[in-house]
Amino acid sequence: MNGMKKYKFLLSFIFVVMGIFSLTSCEKDDDEAISSTLSGCWQGVLSTTYYDELGLTGEDYITVFYFNQTSYTGGTGYELDYDIYSPHSSSALGYFRWEVNGTTIHLLYNDGTDAYIYNYSLSQNYFSGVLDDGTDRNINFRMKYLSDFDVNSFYGYNSAKYLSRSVEEVPMIKGKSIILRDSLK
Repeated sequence: MNGMKKYKFLLSFIFVVMGIFSLTSCEKDDDEAISSTLSGCWQGVLSTTYYDELGLTGEDYITVFYFNQTSYTGGTGYELDYDIYSPHSSSALGYFRWEVNGTTIHLLYNDGTDAYIYNYSLSQNYFSGVLDDGTDRNINFRMKYLSDFDVNSFYGYNSAKYLSRSVEEVPMIKGKSIILRDSLK
């Protein structure tokens, strides 16, 4: 009888441990699936107003997020904000690393600022949620998947070449840089 109790205890313990490992792997699988769906280019309007150091406001800006998946749950990318009325003369560009962790997407911009996306909904065609950039205002967004967008063709040149050596970065609240097209000539 005593041997039977030990056997039941051991069997119960094995099932509990297996259950814990299976739940952990499901969460990792979910993060991988979200990362895979998130990978690509998304465009939409952020519903908030922000002011950068040059006095430009965000109320008339379109935002493009590009997520390049480089690992199972994260990667690199950029955020491009531009004025819908003069997209090539007033724009902000910020590069970041990103990672999916459960129900949160963490963005770490190259200037060291963080942003978090939560309460999001993600499908093959739409991405919506709340962006918390640490400024005590939540930024709601709704974006549509873009099948083709290239920041280089947006600016009409190889932006990486110019950004790496000749553009002075002007910090913005959300960790982006203002790139004025006229300053690149």
